[in-house]
Amino acid sequence: FVFQDQGCSRPFLDVDELDTLDNLSFAVKASRSVLVVLTDQIMERPWCAVEITSAWLNKKPMMAVDINSRKVDLSANYLQDVIKSFSAQDLAIFLALGIDEVAVRSAFDHVASLDRITIPLNSTGLRLPEAVVRHCLGEHFDKCKPSSYTLDPEKTVYIIFNTKDDLQCSVASVLCHLFRQSRWNTIACRRDVAISQTTFHAGKNLAIVVLISKDLPIDPFGMRTIAAVARVALPVVTVLSQETFSKPSQEQLDMLKGGSAFMPDDFALIEEVVPGVTNMELVEALQPLYMILAWTFRPEQNEKLMQVEFQVIEERVEKKLNDQTRASSPTAGVGASASSNSVTTAARIV
Repeated sequence: FVFQDQGCSRPFLDVDELDTLDNLSFAVKASRSVLVVLTDQIMERPWCAVEITSAWLNKKPMMAVDINSRKVDLSANYLQDVIKSFSAQDLAIFLALGIDEVAVRSAFDHVASLDRITIPLNSTGLRLPEAVVRHCLGEHFDKCKPSSYTLDPEKTVYIIFNTKDDLQCSVASVLCHLFRQSRWNTIACRRDVAISQTTFHAGKNLAIVVLISKDLPIDPFGMRTIAAVARVALPVVTVLSQETFSKPSQEQLDMLKGGSAFMPDDFALIEEVVPGVTNMELVEALQPLYMILAWTFRPEQNEKLMQVEFQVIEERVEKKLNDQTRASSPTAGVGASASSNSVTTAARIV
């Protein structure tokens, strides 16, 4: 969707074609160009090696892409170790597709020699670098027209996450794009996005999505928004991604209570948005988030499954927002005025 937002045709993603792995080399041959997204184990995966080598053998333009600030090792020694690590079964797959070890090593060396472009998934207003778009579109670059969305003024979602964790930042970026595609006004608690005491207030058509993670309690940018939201009791949906569920450790809670979780400068950042906040208020704002239903979101899986998971999250957010609107209506009865943000007694993961 990031590519499509900037005018690229829908890219072929191998994760969406795992039921037809034998066709990967043919898909590469039919492609205009190939982006190699460098992750820790990409070179070690045999089917990724098939795609990379097929691109090299078919002289397809290739580009190597780093995500955020992570730099993957592509040294000669590492690549040689990867070649040696392929099993007899892996080598048999290569040979069945007309690929030998020499071709794989040559293709790997070619990728290692490429200039590397960084896609900052952890930045605000994610856009692909122009070099990446040009690589994908080729001679069609000048005709590309970025997508635009008509946003619904009655639907706003604010996404809270650990801004110190690149994976959580990346998941937040994906959620932002998906919500915008569904016409939501979307805001994220990024370090480079200014917020104030007036960002959150009761009665605003605003719902909150919190990406819960083990280190969220020690991120001042995440914690200040959590405390601000708790003060006005906005509707909250929690989401879990890239981690197994775990509540804040006793050590983290003790540090929050004792005032040692944040350096003075970090605590000042929290007070900018939540004036007069106390250490105990931070604990009391945080703990309920780990007691309500957390919805799983895995953007690394194929697109259909990701969209199904997102649809569940969006439906929950919309329900929370509608419940809040009904509760705040002048005609709402006593029963309807109860908070829609009540918590259950135990956390569950779907």
